[in-house]
Amino acid sequence: MIIACPNCKTKYNLPDSKIPAGGAKVKCSKCAHVFKAAPPSVEPEDQALDLLESPTAKAPQGSSQAFEEAFDEAVSQAPKPAPKPRPKPAPKPAPEPEPEEEEPVEEEAPEEESFEEQAPAQEEYQEEEETQEEEAQDEGPSMGGSLDFGGKPAKEKKGKKPLVVVLLLLVLVLVLVYGAYALQGLLPFKLPALPFSLPGIKTTATAEKAAESPANRVKKIALRNVRQYVVLNEKAGPVFVIEGKAVNTFDAPKERIRVEGALYDEHGNVLASKQILCGNTLSHLQLQVQTEEEINTGLASEVGVLSNNTFLKPGMDTPFMVVFFNPPKNVKEFGVKVLDALDPAQ
Repeated sequence: MIIACPNCKTKYNLPDSKIPAGGAKVKCSKCAHVFKAAPPSVEPEDQALDLLESPTAKAPQGSSQAFEEAFDEAVSQAPKPAPKPRPKPAPKPAPEPEPEEEEPVEEEAPEEESFEEQAPAQEEYQEEEETQEEEAQDEGPSMGGSLDFGGKPAKEKKGKKPLVVVLLLLVLVLVLVYGAYALQGLLPFKLPALPFSLPGIKTTATAEKAAESPANRVKKIALRNVRQYVVLNEKAGPVFVIEGKAVNTFDAPKERIRVEGALYDEHGNVLASKQILCGNTLSHLQLQVQTEEEINTGLASEVGVLSNNTFLKPGMDTPFMVVFFNPPKNVKEFGVKVLDALDPAQ
């Protein structure tokens, strides 16, 4: 038996045996509408046929023999529908099934019908895609494409371009760096020192090392009022003394200036030399009466160095005194030179 949902018109095929005589409540699986399915109506002809086929059927009492023969002949000559089967007699009433347990509702799910309805559209869409691909193949390569006649994939050629670009950028950077250090004297700013030297270019690091050399550190320390004399010490005998002043002519302060005094013979050979820090001197009396140890200690005193040989501003000077005990007899000349001068600690 075919029933239809009155709400969404979805049709379902249910066996007649599942529907009792009084009907059954069923639930539509598509729209969840609950409705009552009634059993099929039985026509009078079908009832008569059922009565004839029933073994318990009896002829009415009091009928004549002729009526019975005519009735039997009419029944035997009655046409029977051959194409479709006869409906079965209505079964005895059964309890109404619960809506949740209705199996016939789930036999033909509406999703299958919707899937069959959507299937033609999906097939048409696939056919359109295949048609477009065939048309694209027939048209051949587009104007913006690339043709590869060498048999190599196009991806391999594209992969070489970034490498070439990187190499060109590296070469360009090296050229710019070389040019910048070559023209660093014309630049308004100072370039950082390189950890390596470039051919034909004097880098900032090389210039700083040259500026920090001892010769550059003392080239503007001038020696003035330099003189020499001999003092007779009571304990050590004759003492050869060289004294003077070291003047700072730099544009920046200097400190801890160190000088060296030397004695030469007539051929310019060094007979004796001594290095001291400027800042300490002794009086003529101290040179006469103090011992050699006391004189050396006084000339190396850190107190005099800190007070007279630190933070010498441009134009300031610091005294120095070099003493030689028991000088050689063949001394013909003497000399003093500046060995070092430091910048004040920040």
